[in-house]
Amino acid sequence: MKAMHVKWIALCSFAALLLVTTRCTCESEESRAAKARQKLNQFEGIMNVKFPSSARLLNYRVERWMDEYIGLKIEIARDDLESFLNNSPFAGKRLKSKKDNPIFSVRSTGPRWWKVKSVNEWLSGNVMLPQTEGLRILLDMDHAHTVIIYLEWLDT
Repeated sequence: MKAMHVKWIALCSFAALLLVTTRCTCESEESRAAKARQKLNQFEGIMNVKFPSSARLLNYRVERWMDEYIGLKIEIARDDLESFLNNSPFAGKRLKSKKDNPIFSVRSTGPRWWKVKSVNEWLSGNVMLPQTEGLRILLDMDHAHTVIIYLEWLDT
């Protein structure tokens, strides 16, 4: 009977530990998602865009030297693409595809997560913003339900 009691205590302890670990993991995922959304909100103001609720920040890079540079990689639902473009400086602009221009507007090299060279079907363009700022976009159209957006903001 004593061995059964020890096993029961061990099992309950393990279940409690698992519950605590799972709760901490969920909280940290929620915290990461909240921080990513906060970053997206900051970038919206800088880049004059409005990201849809489906937007998921995949990665970003900020460089400050003589010029300032922000590179974003974002995933959105394909259904939100038109709304995103209409709420950006690209509204009403014609974006070019591979057949229109085989060289896209954004940098072709960057950190490991900046994988524009692997994109097969894309739309690309750039616009000038006030105060010598520029915005470049590459839309990775290779996916059925999502669009990967590469955005570059430059202040020269």
